Amino acid sequence: MSLYEKLIAKEAVLAVVGLGYVGMPIAVAFAKKGLNVIGFDTNSKKIEAYRSGADPTKEVGDEQVRNTTVQFTDEEQQLRKADFIVVDQNVLDADPLAIKDTKVLATYLRGEKIFDAAQATDPKE
Repeated sequence: MSLYEKLIAKEAVLAVVGLGYVGMPIAVAFAKKGLNVIGFDTNSKKIEAYRSGADPTKEVGDEQVRNTTVQFTDEEQQLRKADFIVVDQNVLDADPLAIKDTKVLATYLRGEKIFDAAQATDPKE
């Protein structure tokens, strides 16, 4: 069975990272199609608002937030449950000046964290 088929059959989990004007509508749209969706954002106040049924971004509206099945979280370990992750920005289309400021905070492979920026050491040292 392909990943697509597993997602449709609710045997796999999709995560959306970044719940702003791009990520939030994407997360809600996938959930409306019946997929298991984790919505992740590092802004815990935004996550609290979503969990309480409010849309602080005003992208989809409070009613859609209240009625969605998206599992909102600011806990990165919840991303380990995801079989497929959507990032809210296309890094290939990003402003070249902004790319230099992009940081990889963590990398997961098959649910296992293989890189953690907080624990990384500078190879020059």
